[in-house]
Amino acid sequence: MTSAGVLVIAFGAVLIGAFLVYVPLVERMRRSAETNRKKMTSKLDEMFLFIPVEHLPTAKLVASASLGGLVFFLGFNLPAPGPYVATAVGAIAGYFSPELLVRWLKVRRQKMFADQLVDALI
Repeated sequence: MTSAGVLVIAFGAVLIGAFLVYVPLVERMRRSAETNRKKMTSKLDEMFLFIPVEHLPTAKLVASASLGGLVFFLGFNLPAPGPYVATAVGAIAGYFSPELLVRWLKVRRQKMFADQLVDALI
């Protein structure tokens, strides 16, 4: 067998392997996104926040890029791997910040409701 034949077989095997991994992965990501969309819709409705859920991924990416950029700017003078590690941590924190903000707003609203309920009963 020539080297070209081996190359073609190796390329075909990699292509088939990638296809066997890619298709289930895309399907799993689609189902996960749909599940997350349903959860966030109910959470936002509980908070009377009428934000289209389709904008949530965009908000996550904008928050991630913004916080990552801000952390990189603030940590620019750190030693060698410092700014990059700090940027990665800031970007990850920024990605989850919209969901954490909704959770914080919910807890705050429940606390205010409990405080007002006590005042109303007195």
